[in-house]
Parts: sequence; C-alpha cells; structure tokens
Amino acid sequence: MANIITITTNTAIDFFITVKDLTGDAILAESSHDFACGKGINVGKAVTQLSQQVRCLGFVGEQSLAAFTAISSPLLQTDFIAVNGKTRTNITLRATASAQENHIRTAGFSVTAADCQRLLAQLDGLVVAGDVVVISGSLPKGAPENFYQTLIALCQQKSVTVFLDSSGAALREGIKAKPYAIKPNQQELADLTGENLIDTHTIIVAAQAIIAQGVKWVWVSRGAEGVLVVGEQGVLSAKLNELPEPIHSHVGCGDALLAGVAVAFVQDLALEDAVKLAVACGTANLFSMEPGQFDYALMAQCLGRVEIQWF
Repeated sequence: MANIITITTNTAIDFFITVKDLTGDAILAESSHDFACGKGINVGKAVTQLSQQVRCLGFVGEQSLAAFTAISSPLLQTDFIAVNGKTRTNITLRATASAQENHIRTAGFSVTAADCQRLLAQLDGLVVAGDVVVISGSLPKGAPENFYQTLIALCQQKSVTVFLDSSGAALREGIKAKPYAIKPNQQELADLTGENLIDTHTIIVAAQAIIAQGVKWVWVSRGAEGVLVVGEQGVLSAKLNELPEPIHSHVGCGDALLAGVAVAFVQDLALEDAVKLAVACGTANLFSMEPGQFDYALMAQCLGRVEIQWF
C-alpha cells in the first residue's frame, strides 16, 4: 500500500479555552487544553484514526520541538525540521452559553532559504512512486510564495500524488504545478477565483475553472452543507442532514475530511465511498477536543448516514 506523508510548513500549538460566557472583567476558564497541531499534523492524526500509517514532515520552532516529537506513535511517525524561534499559538476561545468561538492567532517562526532546501531534500529522499503527499496550511514567514509549487513539482517528477489544502497566494501558486486535488473551503475558492459564490451552481463553475488548469479534483468544504466534489468525471455533493449534539469545535474538521480523502485514495475506494468516508471523518471531528483525534465508532455511525447527490 502507498505511503501517506503530510507536510505542515507552518505548524502551530492549538490552545483551546472554554468559558461559560464572555461577560465580566475577570473570566474564569471552565477548561483549557493545548495540542501540537497545524493542518497537516491534524490530517496525520486523523489518518491514524483510520488505522493507516502516516509520516508528518514540516518546520517546527526549536523552542517547541519537544511538544511535536511527543505526538509520535506506532502509526504516526514525525520527522520535523527544527528552525530558529518558536512555533505560533492558535487560541480558540469558546463560550458554552452561546456556542460562540473566537480565534486569536500569534506570530511564529520564520524560515530561511536553507530551511526550505532542507525540506525539499528530505522529501526527495523519502517519496517513491505511488506515494500520497498531503500539503496543508499556510506558509511561514520567509518561505517563497511558490514553495508549494516547488514541492508539488518534485512530487510530480517522482509519480507521487499530491493533495493541496491552502489559501491565498500559496494556493494560487501551488495550482500551477497541477496537484491531483485541492481542498479549499467555499470562501477560499471564492478568493482564489475572484467570484461571488452564492450557490451550488456558482461553486461548480468556479471549481471547473480550476479543473481546466490541470487539477483533477476540487473538494470544496462547505461547513454544515457538507462537501461539493468537482472533477472531470462528474460533480457530486454529500452531507449529513442531522448532526449529533452538542458540537464541541469546528477546528480541524476540514483536515479530518482530507484525511478521509487520502486514506480512500490509497485504499482505492470508489468515489461515492471516498466521499462518504471523508464527510464522516470531518463530521466526527466536530465532537473531538483535539483536532484530528475523532472517535472511530462515531465516525462509523456517521458513515452510514451520509447522503450523496449527483449533478
């Protein structure tokens, strides 16, 4: 079976704080938790929930390296490159009374041209034909806008399948290397195409414009509306009409969805089965404290309730 490798160039410590409400001068937290994360790492954690091995690559601030090496397990192998500085912190503040989430992002490390070359060389020495590489998240300060394009081009030379999940200039430049699939959310696709995506039809048209550039599949995550999958072979959508309650957090749901896509690909699942697995993984992540660490039994329950519609 093909290997799955994730790349997270801009890793993060995700810090979750739960409070009753946000009123008053001194607010007492009901709970707080922190996890070594970043979009590709979240994907990797979710891959292991499906009993699939994965290797996580990327940059980590040397001051934060211990937290990231600690996530290693028999299924999840870490091979991070330590760079000067500290990994950024993403703070999610959730008020239980209103189910409101607020997000605070801090600045993190910068990378150098030499750091980028180290990651390229590392990837070059690891991947072989048939492997799957998932490149996720934003670029750190110091990385060139076309760095994902360079990584994808290297994978293409080695007959490696690439899934890209990013936004802005990193996504725009990455598409030029023609990854197998991209996974923007609806707003990221709108930003990429410059179109006002007001309904399913406009999303399909925007995604088809990306397909015309050489990308095989566009998976558009749409929150409660599920996912819209557009490719040369057709267009379909999938979602759960009813969700369990209560939802814990939306953080990492798109990453869990992408993990389902990657695992479905290496297992050579049919398209409908792949879409159902992806949506079930993304949904199960709604009820997890840690991004990517969803409950398999809950995912299996969701799997049987995913509804597919072809266009």
